[in-house]
Amino acid sequence: MTDLKKIKMRIENCVLMKENGISWKVTSECSEEMLSKNIYSLIHKGKCADFTVFRENVQAEIMQREDAFKYVVKLMEAGVAVKRIESLVEEIGLETLIADYSEDEASEVLRDERIEAGYMGIYLKYYSHDGLSDEEVQLLWTGIKWFRQRRNLLTDDWIGTIGEARKIMAEPPVACGDLTGCKDIDRCMEMMAEKSDLRRLLNAMHPYGGRSLELDDGNMEEMAGSAGHLLDLWHWAGKFFSKEQLGRFLSLWMKNHAMVYDLEFLKKKADSGYPVDREVLLASSASYVSFFYGESFPAQLDRIHEELVIYAITRRKKAFLRLLRENVDLYKEIPEDSVLFCRQFYEKCINLNALNCKNLVQLQRMFHVREENLNLMSGKGYTFDEVYLIHKLSKAYITLYGKLLALRSDDRIRIMREVIRRGCLDEGMNLESIAERLICKPLSEWIQKDFGHIRNLTGKNAARFLGMYRELSHLIPDIRNNAEARYVLANPEQCSKCLSMDEVRENAVAYDSEWRYLLEEFGFSEEFANENRERIREFIFNDGAHIFKVYYDANKKKAEELRRLVHAELMGRFKELKYFRDDLIKEIDYPVTEEQKVEWMRNTKESEGQLSLWEEDGLIPVMKMGSMPYETCLSYSSGRYRQCLLACHDANKKVVYMSYNGTVVLRAAIRLTKGTFQEKYQKASGEAHIHFADLAAYDKGIMEKSEITGEKEYLTLFLERAYVAGLPEDAEDMAFRMLFRLMQKKAESMNVLFAASVTYQGCLSDEMVPMFYSMYISRSKAGEQYLDSMGGSRCVDSEGSYDRKKYLLEKKRISIMKEGSL
Repeated sequence: MTDLKKIKMRIENCVLMKENGISWKVTSECSEEMLSKNIYSLIHKGKCADFTVFRENVQAEIMQREDAFKYVVKLMEAGVAVKRIESLVEEIGLETLIADYSEDEASEVLRDERIEAGYMGIYLKYYSHDGLSDEEVQLLWTGIKWFRQRRNLLTDDWIGTIGEARKIMAEPPVACGDLTGCKDIDRCMEMMAEKSDLRRLLNAMHPYGGRSLELDDGNMEEMAGSAGHLLDLWHWAGKFFSKEQLGRFLSLWMKNHAMVYDLEFLKKKADSGYPVDREVLLASSASYVSFFYGESFPAQLDRIHEELVIYAITRRKKAFLRLLRENVDLYKEIPEDSVLFCRQFYEKCINLNALNCKNLVQLQRMFHVREENLNLMSGKGYTFDEVYLIHKLSKAYITLYGKLLALRSDDRIRIMREVIRRGCLDEGMNLESIAERLICKPLSEWIQKDFGHIRNLTGKNAARFLGMYRELSHLIPDIRNNAEARYVLANPEQCSKCLSMDEVRENAVAYDSEWRYLLEEFGFSEEFANENRERIREFIFNDGAHIFKVYYDANKKKAEELRRLVHAELMGRFKELKYFRDDLIKEIDYPVTEEQKVEWMRNTKESEGQLSLWEEDGLIPVMKMGSMPYETCLSYSSGRYRQCLLACHDANKKVVYMSYNGTVVLRAAIRLTKGTFQEKYQKASGEAHIHFADLAAYDKGIMEKSEITGEKEYLTLFLERAYVAGLPEDAEDMAFRMLFRLMQKKAESMNVLFAASVTYQGCLSDEMVPMFYSMYISRSKAGEQYLDSMGGSRCVDSEGSYDRKKYLLEKKRISIMKEGSL
């Protein structure tokens, strides 16, 4: 065909498609000749309007093949609704439909109004030649729908592999939901397909179950194992009981989970001439159990508590039953949602006969246990104390515990308690390797003996070392601190190839991915990196690159502020940036003498016994304040108000840390601000906004103007609330005395008022009294700041105003202040 003819046909096809509403998508799927031929065929047969009902992709699929087009048009000519054709095509595919089924076969199914859309494909494949009645067809749809909703791995194609057993979909056990109580539907369906006796038994039982027959996995397994024998016994029971009695028997029989035993026992009794009182037998679960097992439980119990007692009777749990009889009131107090009444728990996780009175009390608080946890604890032979320890933990902890089975139960518990207390585990750790090391010795011994030289090593990083011990053990003896440990653990593949930590350190600047990321994002030159190589290496191994990479990714709108902070740190000039020129005066809008500024900048410290207390104003220590001694809303990685962390580098803010035996157990923010005893809320005078200095610009002589404004008020050293974790109770008094003493000395050396959050009331000495005080909300170079004692997050709009409420103030200095000598 010449290009001219092709263009002409193209134009003609486009006109016809537009006139008849055919999708433009078909033009990309078939040739112009095929398209022209098919369009004229539709016009000739008067089917254009019907054809446009198909969705665009279906139109295109039909148009591109001559056999497909003819097949579908023939179905349309037979009066089949387009939407039903489309549904069938989507169910089994157009290619399969054409290849495997004639137009007449497909047409017969499509025109059968009994067959609902969504089921036509499965009916055509597997049931079209079975001659199902209207009732059976209706049951089939119900059964297939139930199967699709409940199955796990089985698919519709599985039906085609089970031959005659495919009819189970239309049988009452499936179609009427008798298997709804089962969890492993795939297993139940496979058993029914394999065992015809099981199907016959289930169908025989169904008329007597009514809506109450809900089999569980245990029933199905027992019936599958003895289906033929149980079918014979069921037929016998049908003669022994009346129809109404048989329904009640079926319910009790299912719940008791001893199907073969119960019917064999009953038949043996009846055959021996024993006068079985059927009504007494079927009166209740308790009377049923009493008949079969010769044991009863005299106390009146609700259904949940009674079911467990019945289970214990039928399983001969005599020690457990004795415990319940002796502590029946305690047993009744166990709530219905306690894990004790979960069948998987009492069957597979614990030994009921080993429980004691203390355990009954503990079970009152054991509920909402995840199914995953029950699965992990099942079949391990754990004592109750072990289960109690781990039942609420995450998957990693329970899995690790299961790998410690080589140890005695008491040793496992002791080792695991330490791991739990330290919060060591995360998903993804090599639990096999960790368990292998913990079997040798507990985590505390690893930390003290093998990792004792690693300063401030966290329990989590210690566990990570155990998980990668084979790969990294040669580096461990020379790792200096937790930051180096974190770096090695974050880059195990690269570090494991190094022969020593010196080699790791030497390569860090060149290879650390987080530093290279910051280098590019902040636009630092390679020349800058080379000039400051040693400080960059220190920055990396003090967690700086990691912290700022994480923080920058979450706060890219503050990129320039972050760049300035990191730039100053890497030049060794961060303190100059933090206390730049008169920033402190600008922030608090109050004149500060040079002596006061020097004293404020001086970081004081104090030690007593195992406690050490110190001030911090460095970039990285302050960035960590939301992560030590535990994660708070200021955490650089996940804190709700982490955007406020930047403001903690203002000149008027610092942080105080306290450690116990080298581990940080307390942190509190301190602020230099001002205040007044008078009611004051309005904005103060002064600049509306300040920012971090650009030292690079300052070095070039580009200066910024400043103003000193403000009225005479009281310069105030304010101690925010403390965040405490891991501080022994017997060390608390000493810890708060030290904190108070350090802050009081600093306030005295600066000749300012010392104030503290009211959260310290009762912790600090009687020298501090609660009083109303108007505290100034300083301006921040970062914009938004987090002030615990003033309601949390504060934005730019709050800067320069006052917050009036009760604070703890120094009693002895209040009178001095009011006399005007402070």
